[in-house]
Amino acid sequence: MFKDNTPGYNVKILLIQEKSFGEILDTVFTDDQGYYTFYGVEDGTYWINTVTNNSYVSNEPSAIVTVVANN
Repeated sequence: MFKDNTPGYNVKILLIQEKSFGEILDTVFTDDQGYYTFYGVEDGTYWINTVTNNSYVSNEPSAIVTVVANN
């Protein structure tokens, strides 16, 4: 969400494996509702980062997620 509570449309989202020292594994853009999906992600811990308008990417993750296979 943007500061005005509207969905973050067309925001660049980066998937970075936690232990890969910043290697970007995948990049997607949010849809018109602000949602996004990464496909084919293996088990592990990942950082999710957003790219701001000036193409700045923080050294700190926007979110940290853990993926576990659903058996």
